[in-house]
Amino acid sequence: MAQKTVSINSVPAETVVSGQTKFKGTIVTDKPLTIEGSFEGEIKSTDMVTVTENGVIDAEIECKSMKMLGHGRGSIVCQETLEFGASGDFDGDVTTTNIVMAAGAKLEGSCKIGK
Repeated sequence: MAQKTVSINSVPAETVVSGQTKFKGTIVTDKPLTIEGSFEGEIKSTDMVTVTENGVIDAEIECKSMKMLGHGRGSIVCQETLEFGASGDFDGDVTTTNIVMAAGAKLEGSCKIGK
């Protein structure tokens, strides 16, 4: 069976937690992941994780790179770049190599940047 890739906000995603979905558990993936709905648990990804404007997370996240456009709490360990859009709001601990914060983005907690 061929894999289907969809694009959410111009970001290709093979795994999507859609807008009306509430998911609790663990996701381990090596493909782009998009959270449009509600997620609680743990995410381990060797690719991009995107939380859209309507996405809400309460999670421990380890990923290659991440775009935070929605709301969340927990911890993020990002190997490359963590990007907060203007609507991004996160409460927790962040560790990343690079961080990009748009005007209006909110981050409350500890933040470690660098290699």
